[in-house]
Amino acid sequence: MTDAQLDIYPYELPLVKPFALRGVTDHVLVRRGLIIALRDDKGHVGFGEVAPLPGFHQETLEEAQAQLEALQEFSPFEKGGPRGISPTVTFGLDIAQAYLQASQRGISLATLLGRESRPYVDLHALIDGDFDQSVNTAIQSTTQGYRALKIKVGRASVQHDIEMINAIRKMVGKQICLRPDANRAWTLDEAVAFAEGVRRASVEYVEEPLRDPGEIEAFYDRGGVRVALDETMLEEKSPLVPLLQRGKILAIGALVVKPTVVGSLKKVLGIMEQANSLGISCVLSATFESGLGLSALAELAAMANTRDVFAGIATHEWLKKDLLQPPFRPFRGRVDISSASKWGTSWTWPK
Repeated sequence: MTDAQLDIYPYELPLVKPFALRGVTDHVLVRRGLIIALRDDKGHVGFGEVAPLPGFHQETLEEAQAQLEALQEFSPFEKGGPRGISPTVTFGLDIAQAYLQASQRGISLATLLGRESRPYVDLHALIDGDFDQSVNTAIQSTTQGYRALKIKVGRASVQHDIEMINAIRKMVGKQICLRPDANRAWTLDEAVAFAEGVRRASVEYVEEPLRDPGEIEAFYDRGGVRVALDETMLEEKSPLVPLLQRGKILAIGALVVKPTVVGSLKKVLGIMEQANSLGISCVLSATFESGLGLSALAELAAMANTRDVFAGIATHEWLKKDLLQPPFRPFRGRVDISSASKWGTSWTWPK
């Protein structure tokens, strides 16, 4: 691969509202991260973002920065991604390198990666709060044009969550796609009770409902609601292969892919291919990156499916300021890829 100079730009962006993260005592008030640039001697450049989220990624921002600074000393960019470094750093370098190569060849990222790209990506809004906050945010999001809602559940009682989902369905109407996300909060009986309680709300799927992912087949058989796999999919004993072997593919409604958790771009593209070959939706998802990182994820989301699938990258709502000028702002829940694609090779620090 082409030798390139690696530059690192730390950033800190204030949030509109603080958010609580698992394992983190204090509420997060700012989003901190690193923008990386790979430059060749002819003026071509590719940008990426490295922003481990406290309590979510295993590596800290300080550890990621130390890894990047060590990589500045030599040319580490081997095929398939650098070895022995964290997923956020691997993906940040991989996407920056891909943008650099696209710039060098004068082609789009999709062409470089050999994939078809949709001209736009629709997003689901993220609904996270107590009962009233969730219902009100759902109404506001659909008024803004979002046609799908990812709703955090599993933090209160199952009955509370049932009533909340049904209330949201009543307020937003039948045409809006609902995606509850339980973050592996429930036992099998609790998850089945939830599925039965929201049956009339017609949710698309429930993301990670079970503490024991080995019970996905039983949940689908008893509850009749499909499951979206997120963190479970990357575990050594992922239930996906056994489900396929038993012909239970209908139990899986989507594969949720967070590239900064997966790591290498090659592996992300491999999951996309696997999902497409199985006829399963691939939902690209963010971890509260800046607009620069979200734009790259939007480009990948546009390549992820042969049909329109709502992506999970509408986390820009938490940012009071952005690294893009103008800021990353979907219009009526949709990202225009022709606008998003320019940032990977032409970003400048906002004034």
